[in-house]
Amino acid sequence: MNVMKMKIPNYCLITWLRGQENLTIYFAFLLLYPSLV
Repeated sequence: MNVMKMKIPNYCLITWLRGQENLTIYFAFLLLYPSLV
C-alpha cells in the first residue's frame, strides 16, 4: 500500500525533473550558441 502511495509523487517528480533537464539543456544551448558561431 505504501508503494501505491509513493508511485504518484515519484511520477510527478520524474516528470518535473525531466522538464528541468530540458530547460537546462535549452539554457546551456543558448549560452553555448554564441561561442559556436
